[in-house]
Amino acid sequence: MHSSLITILLLATGGTIAKFIIPQPNGPYGVSLIDAQVIDESRRDPYTNASARIIPFTVISPAGPAGKCNVTVQPYMPNATASFWEQVIPSPTDGWNLSISFNNTFTQAELSLCKPVPAQQNEYPVILFSPALGNSREFYHIMCMNLASQGYNVITVEEPGQVGVLTYADGDVQITDISAIESDDQTLIAAVDVRVADLDFVLTTISSPSFRASHPNIQLNTSKVAIFGHSLGGAASLASIVNNTRYLGGANLDGQVVGTPLTHTTTKPSMIFGSTGHNQSLAVLNWDTTWKNLLGWKVELGLEDSVHYSFTDLPFLLETLGLENASTKQILAPLVGTIDGKQALKSVVGVMHSFFQFVFSGGAVKGVSVVNEAKAVGQVAVLNGTNV
Repeated sequence: MHSSLITILLLATGGTIAKFIIPQPNGPYGVSLIDAQVIDESRRDPYTNASARIIPFTVISPAGPAGKCNVTVQPYMPNATASFWEQVIPSPTDGWNLSISFNNTFTQAELSLCKPVPAQQNEYPVILFSPALGNSREFYHIMCMNLASQGYNVITVEEPGQVGVLTYADGDVQITDISAIESDDQTLIAAVDVRVADLDFVLTTISSPSFRASHPNIQLNTSKVAIFGHSLGGAASLASIVNNTRYLGGANLDGQVVGTPLTHTTTKPSMIFGSTGHNQSLAVLNWDTTWKNLLGWKVELGLEDSVHYSFTDLPFLLETLGLENASTKQILAPLVGTIDGKQALKSVVGVMHSFFQFVFSGGAVKGVSVVNEAKAVGQVAVLNGTNV
């Protein structure tokens, strides 16, 4: 990681944040970020009843050696999306009832990136990522940039109808009340099934010659693919490795498991990475039943001093913005935990990198390396697993 991960530019008056630029991650590769979407005309949209389902996604890819690319700057998230979250997250009715203003935070954040390399197929493995229920995929892009900089194509897949706000490529904004999805296990299972189908469609489409012909800057080799996700996205990731032979392994970041993984087994490498207090003893998560169905190499880890949203970019963003400091740390703890934001990012990325190295190695890398990295990276507890 860079010793200085943020450049803050201040307005001449009042010290208000004009914008902050998050530099390229400190991996061996610079990374590019491309937004795209695919349209599945074989399915009606289950949430709008539209005749086809539009699935937005983002491809974050290595773009040459670090420090040697053509640099560009892009917004952290679309302005309408950012403005929505600036109001909702601290809200007493919809969010965490925080006595802190989030104004001029996400709307002013920018990412320092590389321009996409000229059209050519890159040979880096592909990792799909599925966000938490309600969360915009952009809230994971700093994490995914850092992972991609280690030599992966990371694809974050949005879930229309399951995300609080979504800005489409044409500027249309969709705001969704997700409370009905959270109402019981059956609606959650249905939501996971939608995600599994969406992820499968994205993977199938980006592998097709027609997509490659129409997207010259997205030329991916999809012969090596794995998946991970946060919360409901983690449940969808485990369901995907059960349902789809193309995935070589998968990880669940702090997600309650419902549906397929509770009734079907898999021998693929698997990980469950929970927040503090989340482990197999907490019945509502269904991790004990899931664990018995993971028949291949597996590990259960815990991120210390964390909460559910410690697996997003928020701990890093709020800390580096100065919103989280000595006077606000306890106020923000229910949202991001008390773990240091830079450490949270380092720990999650370090563990995921070691896991995917193992998954993609074809046996050349041993699973014990994942456990060793978890023990070495800091703030990670090894709770259970193979070769622990």
